[in-house]
Amino acid sequence: LAPVLDARQPVIFAAFDEQDAPRLARLRDEFGLRAVLHGTGFEYRRVQLLAAKLPVIVPLNFPAAPVLADPDSALDVPLATLQHWEQAPSNAAVLHGAGVPLAVTAFGLRDAKTQFWPRLRQAVRRGWPAEAALAALTTAPAEWLGESARLGTLAPGRIANLVVSRGDLFASDDAAIELLFVDGRPLPTEAFER
Repeated sequence: LAPVLDARQPVIFAAFDEQDAPRLARLRDEFGLRAVLHGTGFEYRRVQLLAAKLPVIVPLNFPAAPVLADPDSALDVPLATLQHWEQAPSNAAVLHGAGVPLAVTAFGLRDAKTQFWPRLRQAVRRGWPAEAALAALTTAPAEWLGESARLGTLAPGRIANLVVSRGDLFASDDAAIELLFVDGRPLPTEAFER
């Protein structure tokens, strides 16, 4: 625990609900920790609790649309379920607007391969700037992990991890990843193999 207590290593706390943010901020302040909150997706409900600029890893596991086809069963859907279905894709935009530092995770997605980019695009369409979404995938996590000198940007002497796409991955549903480079080496993709 010495690197954690010396603030050389971050601690990622998994939240159970949005009430955990102020508790974690108090722990961070009391022990001088480099703390990061792994969010639940409900942070938009209490964004003022994150005013301490606690970094948040935002999940993209938005809820499925409630079944409302039958009027009788629609009456049984709780208002909180409807509100979360409507607001969850705006979570990143709300937090960004409040100045909360963000990273993003595929954790919680049933199929990250098919759901990640559509969910990220949905968050961007809901008001999260594409530049901020790119930073949440690159520079923010590198900085939080203390690896900014090696990761997060393209520059001489850094690890060359790169995604080459056809189209804008943050805006176009038709965009596709053409090539991947990990540590400067190309990795085959489905598009590359065709």
